[in-house]
Amino acid sequence: MKACGPRDNPPISDFVLLMVDGREYRIAYAAGNGKWDIVDRFMALDDDSANAHARTYYYGDEYCVLDQTGRDINAGDQE
Repeated sequence: MKACGPRDNPPISDFVLLMVDGREYRIAYAAGNGKWDIVDRFMALDDDSANAHARTYYYGDEYCVLDQTGRDINAGDQE
């Protein structure tokens, strides 16, 4: 898994790779008023890695994974 958040302590080489090629993602819950309640921010190389990170730490929750633009990466086409 190539994702790094506050709960991780990866080797320095993984950290450097994420800082160079990674993108910021967020774990969020629907706040009920159409906005997001963001509970975690982390870096990942791609959407698959971001989803793997989310499954590892938020399994069983009804979370959303947002990319750096605020788009839910699992919601399909949002244009």
